[in-house]
Amino acid sequence: MHSHTTHSDGNLNPEQIVDWAFAYGFNALVVSDHNTLTGALAAQSYANTVYNVDSSNPRILVIPAIEHTTCRIHMQIVGLTSPIPAPKKAFPTDAELQSVIDQAHAQGALVFANHLPWSLGTERNYNVPTLQHHPTREQLLDWGIDGFEILHDGKLDLPTLLFARKHGMPLISSTDIHTAEDVPYGWTLIKDTPLNVPAILEKLKNGETSFASHPTGVGKKIIWPENNPEWDKWAPLVGMDFGFLYDDIHGMYSFTGEWCHEQRLIVHQGRAVWFVIWTILAWVGYEVARWGVGIGYMWVQERFGKRSRERGIML
Repeated sequence: MHSHTTHSDGNLNPEQIVDWAFAYGFNALVVSDHNTLTGALAAQSYANTVYNVDSSNPRILVIPAIEHTTCRIHMQIVGLTSPIPAPKKAFPTDAELQSVIDQAHAQGALVFANHLPWSLGTERNYNVPTLQHHPTREQLLDWGIDGFEILHDGKLDLPTLLFARKHGMPLISSTDIHTAEDVPYGWTLIKDTPLNVPAILEKLKNGETSFASHPTGVGKKIIWPENNPEWDKWAPLVGMDFGFLYDDIHGMYSFTGEWCHEQRLIVHQGRAVWFVIWTILAWVGYEVARWGVGIGYMWVQERFGKRSRERGIML
């Protein structure tokens, strides 16, 4: 229900993402690049050419989608027949987001809110949500949202699951594939349905889904470690430029040409101090070595020069 290709931020091309899904036994695959439909259409064409020669008995179905991506929310628009306009700004208004949902419904597509725990998690170096000003579940319900991801990348969103059940929404599970190293964490299950887009969309719309998760359970919580002071000490010796002295950060990218967080320049003062210390030590070492070479040279000159003079007298 959620995958990316090289047409946005994935490293698998459309053909490879289809091969990946088929190898893992999926019957259907939603390809949903950020703000573009081109990767999904290319994947669909490849699947129909290579795997679905007999259209009456498809081996894997590709459902075109877009992950409508802004700094406020990531929405999965599934079952599009033509592109909808990409967002023009990082922080759209409530009315603009509702308009996107209406445009999707006009095509017969469904709209799901993606990965709320990730969206509302803390962005590293900022201590604010990854996606700021995210609409609430209640707001999205009022706007006509069709459902939510309740299992994303192995992490179960229990509050959203209970909300979806309360309102008769489908239970959507995904792995959010970006790389060849990714493995499935969740499956959206639909029973007793033909393998075609209209039939699957109808089941999703009616909430007739369940899900399965990876047997190892939910993923581990990511805790960003503090900077190690020891790295400040040694960074000047291994840095090939002066980039070790600072970090130029922007936070999350919006896929609209803007960033979701203000740009920050973080200067590592400890590394600057150690850079000065190492520079001084290097200069002292150079001077000591130069002094030592000079002393050694004079000693050699004195000793071997004296022998040469003695030999000259003997001759």
